[in-house]
Amino acid sequence: MAIISKKYLNELVDKRIISSSFRMNESNRIDNDTKKYQIFFSYSYPDKEYAIKLVNLLEKCGFSVYIDLRDPALSRAKETDRQTIERIAKIMNRCKSLIYMHTASAKTSKWCPWELGYVSGRTNFRCATILLVNDTEDFPRQEYLEAYPYLDYAKCSNSDKYTFWVNDLDNKNLYVALEDFIEQGKNPYKHKEEF
Repeated sequence: MAIISKKYLNELVDKRIISSSFRMNESNRIDNDTKKYQIFFSYSYPDKEYAIKLVNLLEKCGFSVYIDLRDPALSRAKETDRQTIERIAKIMNRCKSLIYMHTASAKTSKWCPWELGYVSGRTNFRCATILLVNDTEDFPRQEYLEAYPYLDYAKCSNSDKYTFWVNDLDNKNLYVALEDFIEQGKNPYKHKEEF
């Protein structure tokens, strides 16, 4: 399985391909209850530094992404209450898909599995995982994640452009562009071989 390493994300920041922090502007601010998103980004709070980098990379590729760090209506200072749960559910209802950033911290998250299950049921499994690790880190995937394809970031054939690809967990020859996975409901498939 392909992984995205923390080292790789840091290198993209160093090369200024992506930013290490959010740019708050009108296009990514949560201002109303009607804004729609292609992706709900699910992550564990201790990994927020890398969540920010991945969201910036997704946005650089043209995707609209919701991440709670930008939402002024949510506060981590207060206890989770029904109002918070209802707000997140309403936002997930406006998202076409979910990306689950799987890390060692995500294994202990109470929110990540709930978000994944909620969006899976609502979007007919338009969910994928990103396995993010340190170079020396090794941890087992959670069993329920075996039901979902995984993402990698790679070059498009015959181009210098990079994008995200959704890959079948069991067959590396089955894949689809993330855009087609989200917008057209395509699942990973075998592509014609290029000569």
